[in-house]
Amino acid sequence: MRSLIQRLGEDHTIILSTHYVQEVEAACTRVIVIDLGEIVADGTKDELVAKLPPGDVLVRVATSGASVAEVLARVEGVERVTDQGGGTWRVAGVAASSGIALESRLAAALVAERVPLLLLERLRPSLEDAFRAFTVGRREGARDA
Repeated sequence: MRSLIQRLGEDHTIILSTHYVQEVEAACTRVIVIDLGEIVADGTKDELVAKLPPGDVLVRVATSGASVAEVLARVEGVERVTDQGGGTWRVAGVAASSGIALESRLAAALVAERVPLLLLERLRPSLEDAFRAFTVGRREGARDA
């Protein structure tokens, strides 16, 4: 079915209505998100994802324990530290007033505490994240206002 949609899509406009984001990612070049009958987003997958704030940061260290979480939590702009197990932590945060990227601030804090850093990676938001932000997140924002 995907190959048929892609083949037909070369010369025609195909409208695929689905709640399965994986199907959209696999078969579509343009995405229109409709929420409660209103178009709330329109563009390519990359354009929609680019409208989101940067993703969380994945940190893996050679040690584990509460002290690592405490070091990460003290970094300016960190909002949440989640233990993923096996010395891996997921860190959510915002831009700091210093303008220094969250990844750099986390690395500096771990190095200062002599915590052996194995991996530091910014997670890219997904189309699923964008869909949620443009629908559920939009409604929650309106409710809070």
